[in-house]
Amino acid sequence: MWYVMQVQTGSEEKIQLQCQKLISTDVLQKCFIPYYKEQRKLHGEWFLLKKVLFPGYVFMITDGPEELWYDLKKGTGAYKASGDGWGDDSTLR
Repeated sequence: MWYVMQVQTGSEEKIQLQCQKLISTDVLQKCFIPYYKEQRKLHGEWFLLKKVLFPGYVFMITDGPEELWYDLKKGTGAYKASGDGWGDDSTLR
């Protein structure tokens, strides 16, 4: 199942790395941040920028939501988590 975790905007990559480091691959199958590419023109030159599609959110795939929930509560810096199986009270702090 897919789950989403609300984090402080700007800390998405830090939290993603922390989750990948601290949470077993038996529990967390994948942790990712969706990006998009945007072209901007600056001083007559075009630049391709990589930007976070959903600022303040990190996405996770797991078959063990209870174990993932327990591991997340250990201190990832997350605010909230959403998805089936975590109930109504999903605040991590």
